[in-house]
Amino acid sequence: MAEKKEKEKETKKEKEKETKPKSNKLVLILAILGAIVIGVTLVGRFAYRTFLSKTTGGVIGIDKEGEKVTVKSEEAEFSFEEGGELPENFPKDFPIYPEAKLISSWTASGEETEGLSLVWETNDSIDKVSAYYKEKLTESGWKLSLTAEVEDSITLAFEKNDTGGFLGITTEDSKTIISLTLGL
Repeated sequence: MAEKKEKEKETKKEKEKETKPKSNKLVLILAILGAIVIGVTLVGRFAYRTFLSKTTGGVIGIDKEGEKVTVKSEEAEFSFEEGGELPENFPKDFPIYPEAKLISSWTASGEETEGLSLVWETNDSIDKVSAYYKEKLTESGWKLSLTAEVEDSITLAFEKNDTGGFLGITTEDSKTIISLTLGL
């Protein structure tokens, strides 16, 4: 009797496996996105630890001007600004989505590394924004190394010379959010 129940369970499991759709493409995309998130997290932790290790031994200056906050030490500088203008070190040949509103930006620079991150919003669709960046990045000489699309989110990875980064396009509160991270 026990053998019969065990055999029925095995048969049921096999049928469930057969009825479940196999989506290798979705698994691949999720794996790529997971790797990107882990990579960005690890790089962020490294940058954070490096920044702290460089600043704890020296004098730290904090300067707040309006909506911009800057933290300085002898070896590193970090700035955050809501709205405002593009950072001075923003690549001149990097395309900016037309009429997108700059929401925030941060820059970090040290002896060995320099990076920035910006966030814009627009009323245009994710598909329109994505098509724009795929076209304009290529036209400007940037090489797309990854395009990952999942539901309401698109991630583009790109590089040019010694500069590389990620562009995330997603929706939030009926707006399309464009977030850019660049390592310079």
